[in-house]
Amino acid sequence: WELALVGYNKALGIKPGEKYTTDQSNLCNAEIKRIKDLQTNYTIAIQDGDKAFKAQMWESSIGFYQTALKLKSTETYPADQINLAKAELAKVKAQVDLNIKYNAAIKEGDDNFKARNWNGAVGGYEKALALKPTESYPTTQLELCKKELERIKALKDVIAKYNVIIKDADKAFKAKYWDDAIGLYNKALGLMAEEPYPPKQIEIAKAELEKIRIQKELDAKYNAAIAAGDNAFKANNWQVAVTEYNAALGLKAGTKYPTDQIVLCNKELEKIRVQKELDDNYNTAISNGNSNFDAKEYLTAKTFYESALKYKPF
Repeated sequence: WELALVGYNKALGIKPGEKYTTDQSNLCNAEIKRIKDLQTNYTIAIQDGDKAFKAQMWESSIGFYQTALKLKSTETYPADQINLAKAELAKVKAQVDLNIKYNAAIKEGDDNFKARNWNGAVGGYEKALALKPTESYPTTQLELCKKELERIKALKDVIAKYNVIIKDADKAFKAKYWDDAIGLYNKALGLMAEEPYPPKQIEIAKAELEKIRIQKELDAKYNAAIAAGDNAFKANNWQVAVTEYNAALGLKAGTKYPTDQIVLCNKELEKIRVQKELDDNYNTAISNGNSNFDAKEYLTAKTFYESALKYKPF
């Protein structure tokens, strides 16, 4: 177009205003402008594409390069860049998919780890490592899981021994052999100190032993009071007997034996009270009779003596 324009311009120099030459010159100028504008737009599209490419904005760069290809469909550069950008997009998608699978595997491992399901956790972390072999987190977690599994394996014998001892301890507990039960529960604690069951059972057994101790102490005091009451009863020392039997009732309220004994004692005490009253009345009458007899008040003395005979007739 530039050469044609030169020729047409020379012709116009010879014959100015010639229509054909003028039209052809205008066509050349228009084509030259079109080509220049196309190149400008192509260059801008390529530059924008390159900027987006460098910024790893792959989808945007593809759009710019496609614009450039529409302007110059035979150019290889934008087509090559489009292929490169699509390859990078594929990598990004593959990485996103990999991350999703990796994160899912890590979650599986972490969920099982929190639940102390060590085998399940190992499975999750191994999946994660298969996806990203250089990651440190699943490696570290795997080591922790394997240590726990080794610890559990080592504890199997201890757990078996613990269970046997607990079984024996529970038998002793049910049979109310509290000392034996406490000894066995303590032995179990020696194997598994953090287990909550043995201390709970030990506490209960000790409480039962304390009840027994208190009951024995109560029984001893009760029996001592009964023995003292019985000794006093045998010695006809009724008031002392009542005191001791009441002491026994204070320890075991409502107990039949001391209650019955107190009734017997009170009967005897009542007999003594009645006899004393009778003796006092008799002695008073005799004393009054003697006084009147000595004063030769025989009729009055006779009355008192007769009164005495009412208390103690022949």
